[in-house]
Amino acid sequence: MIGTANNYAQPFTAAQPGTASGTTCAINTGFVGISGGVTWSGGDLYAAATSANFTGNAADGWIYWQVHPYLNTSGSITSATIRNEIFWGKFGFGANTTFSEYYPTPQPDDEGNVTVVANYSSNASFPSTLFVGQRTTQPTGSFPDGGLTLASGSAFYCQLDKQGRNRWGDYTAASAFGSSIAPFPEFWFAGQFSESSGNWGTRIGKNGYSTPAAQ
Repeated sequence: MIGTANNYAQPFTAAQPGTASGTTCAINTGFVGISGGVTWSGGDLYAAATSANFTGNAADGWIYWQVHPYLNTSGSITSATIRNEIFWGKFGFGANTTFSEYYPTPQPDDEGNVTVVANYSSNASFPSTLFVGQRTTQPTGSFPDGGLTLASGSAFYCQLDKQGRNRWGDYTAASAFGSSIAPFPEFWFAGQFSESSGNWGTRIGKNGYSTPAAQ
């Protein structure tokens, strides 16, 4: 086992316009667990999990890890080092202290460039999807910007399951496309958002870098 720089805890349910965290139609953001699976690239493991954000506000963020394992000659892991760890969303979003981000999925390419896709909502934003990227050459410990919205939610979402949860679902996904050097890194990704009908829809997007120096 290796220690992490950030603690993690059971997520809250996420607010959306018309309902606060902890109420019946708040978005169920699951449990502390890795969403989207663990990806291997260039000798490192990449993973992320939703967590309560520890700011005193009932909102969620997510923790992203890049871990380098060390193996012995028989193929058993003997130790590991966390090369990059980021707690995203722990300070809220501007003055909006109910802003939550949840169900993250990171995807590296073969060079170590990473795109993370996740959902978000708040008392001012219906469930939506965002993405954020980091070049392998950028400093560890943070992303270079606040990311971009792929799809904005447009209506109140409340569809309770048999357990009374307003289940949203860990349905984000990402995949690297081709080689990181031919011609430049590209990623395809997908996430869900609340449609005007009150159901959830899926949006597919792509990002990448147009030059070797692009951020």
